[in-house]
Amino acid sequence: MDRTYTTKDIAEMLGVEAVTIRKYCQALERTGYVINRSNGKDRVYTDQDAMTLKYLQTIRNRSGISVEAACIAVQAKKMAVTEDESVIDNIGEAGVLSRYANQYDILTSKVDVQAEQIGQLIELNQALIERLDSREEYERKRDYQVTEMLAAIREQKEATRQLAAANESKTFIQRLFRK
Repeated sequence: MDRTYTTKDIAEMLGVEAVTIRKYCQALERTGYVINRSNGKDRVYTDQDAMTLKYLQTIRNRSGISVEAACIAVQAKKMAVTEDESVIDNIGEAGVLSRYANQYDILTSKVDVQAEQIGQLIELNQALIERLDSREEYERKRDYQVTEMLAAIREQKEATRQLAAANESKTFIQRLFRK
């Protein structure tokens, strides 16, 4: 037999006040969730109820949705699990294995497609790297040529400046007869 808990026990487990647990339970019961009662009065919680309330609390804390919306989500999950269990009961072990084998085949085909896509991406990346390398080589050559041209321009300006300085130091007569 499952162990049972009181509202106070559940509140301590979840680290909340008992009034919060009561609020959660009322909202759950409005969605159709059934919590047993002792003497038709006080709620008596099972391990399953404790897990359900913990799940409800987790949904609320992570998403910030209302208690009612979280209860609907909890109830939907419970129904999905119940349906899965009934399907398993109805189709038997061979059917379950067949179902999971089909899912495995689907997943492996997806993995194969993804592996092919990854291969294509690797090839594309290698082509891009080669283009970047050739671009860097082109830019390096261009920078070298620009630097050489700037050096030649500087030398030309220096020669022009020296010639101008030499012309200024000559007298008028020397300039006239170009001596």
